[in-house]
Amino acid sequence: AGFEHVELLQEPVAAAVAAGFQSDAEKAFWIIYDFGGGTFDASIISIRDGQLTVVEHAGDNFLGGANLDWVIVEDILLPHLAESGDVSHLIRGAMESDSAVRAQMYKLKFIAELIKSSLSKENEVTHFAEEVVLDADGTPIDIDLTISRGQLNETIHDLVSRTVTITKELIASSNLKSSDIEKVLMVGGTTFVPLVRDKVAELGIEVDCSIDPMTIVSQGAAIYAASRRMPDGV
Repeated sequence: AGFEHVELLQEPVAAAVAAGFQSDAEKAFWIIYDFGGGTFDASIISIRDGQLTVVEHAGDNFLGGANLDWVIVEDILLPHLAESGDVSHLIRGAMESDSAVRAQMYKLKFIAELIKSSLSKENEVTHFAEEVVLDADGTPIDIDLTISRGQLNETIHDLVSRTVTITKELIASSNLKSSDIEKVLMVGGTTFVPLVRDKVAELGIEVDCSIDPMTIVSQGAAIYAASRRMPDGV
């Protein structure tokens, strides 16, 4: 790309930079809880004398917001559609070999993502769309569904709880206790889901959502870059 000078910055450190990495304690620990679209990552960072260090890291490369969308498709949308026709052919296992199934399943995933996003702001939403999928006989089926936040929470609960379990195990493996952690910094679009914030709060640590979880890493990277001196001649 033509860049003559490049420095790498770990994402958890960038998030901490955006948050100011200030603490009244001589040495403090923060957790960077990063729940993105495709993966989940948790990192413990140490803050001491203005220096940031990643102490320990854990995560799941196969657990992200997309997984929440798929469980909404499989546990809510498809059972609803099955009331109007035979949709037994619409399974994720058939997506790779059947382009028609793949197209319909991704359409359902898009609807699931819309519902998830809407229920982050509302307690109940209604979604209507015509001819969303075709049943086994080729007949179009509409979606006309009302879903509550409580139903969503029940559906995604196990996946969200998995991220909290990973975070608890990370704290334990670092020989720390929840009381040793000053705050949890929320990163990633999936952290807008109220259940996610509620479950993380069960750790008994302050949950910091004060900076936009979608841009906190890029904000920190920009702040870091602005503070660096460029080598002569670059």
